[in-house]
Amino acid sequence: MNPNDPVLSGALTLRVYEKSEIAFFKKYCREDMVFVDIGSNVGLYSALALHTLNSDGRIIALEPHPESFTLLSKNVEVNQKERGAADAPQIDIFQMAASSQSGSRTLALNPENKADNRVSDAPEEWESIPIEAKSMDNLLAEQEIEEVNFVKMDVQGYEHRIVAGFTETLRRSKRTIVLTEFWPQGMNASGGDAHTYLQDLSDLGFTLYELKERPLGHIEPLEDWDALIKRLHGRKYTNLIAVKGYKIA
Repeated sequence: MNPNDPVLSGALTLRVYEKSEIAFFKKYCREDMVFVDIGSNVGLYSALALHTLNSDGRIIALEPHPESFTLLSKNVEVNQKERGAADAPQIDIFQMAASSQSGSRTLALNPENKADNRVSDAPEEWESIPIEAKSMDNLLAEQEIEEVNFVKMDVQGYEHRIVAGFTETLRRSKRTIVLTEFWPQGMNASGGDAHTYLQDLSDLGFTLYELKERPLGHIEPLEDWDALIKRLHGRKYTNLIAVKGYKIA
């Protein structure tokens, strides 16, 4: 928990944080997967993966915000101790953002919700800090990881930039699930286009679904992209599931 972030900490305490996303993750995360947690925040999904994966699996987590990264580090340490070392997965955490290319970026800080920090346009009154960014293709090559099996992306409309720097790995990966937030307005603010993002995922061989709130973890095929984008105006967003090589119901 982060006492300086009442939005996320309160949601976690009340058990109302991303309930459908967590239900989906628990259902489809397998013990031998390579899991990539992009925009890890305090490490909720990395902690869940630590208790699911075995030594055949691996976890890569990225979080650029210094305070959130400190909490991520502590949460990983606590959950590693709880899980025990026997047959445990390797986990590596990085204080950086993922992007289309490696280099320096600016992170805009939401003063009320640290889960809403953005590597994109933000209100002028928000404070900004410099951060490091790296393409996922480069980072995973450095870690000698050729394929990934489960990717979680929650980066406030910056997802299209991440996929642009993740293309080689995602194309090479034969069995992959991507859980991605989809916020068209945020994507436009960071120089992207929502329809193009969906097309990019489709071109990489993924079948697209929308994750519904009820029943928890339920997905429906995404058939009308334009209707979805039109529905998600302003601050409205949803979560999408991109799948290839796995059968999901």
